[in-house]
Amino acid sequence: MVALVVFEVGILGVLAMTLQAQKTLLAAAALESASRVVEWLADSLSFAGWGGPGSVETEQGLLRWTREAGGLVTITFQGGPGASRSVGLSPDQPDVPEGR
Repeated sequence: MVALVVFEVGILGVLAMTLQAQKTLLAAAALESASRVVEWLADSLSFAGWGGPGSVETEQGLLRWTREAGGLVTITFQGGPGASRSVGLSPDQPDVPEGR
């Protein structure tokens, strides 16, 4: 009887761990997708000369970009749960994104 209780606790622990791993994997995939979209936009804006502030709706979510007084360009992506990313691009180093 005691062995069955210990076995059940172990099985429940493995199940809980598997569910948590699945949530973490989904969040990591969403963040990776958001990072790819932000990098794509940063490359496009850098190539086009930045222009003014704006936004664009994609399949994955909403992308927004602004230029601050010091020349720092901030790109923000808002997607589904766990799929948010913001990157600042310095005018001194336009090709090197700084994660925020």
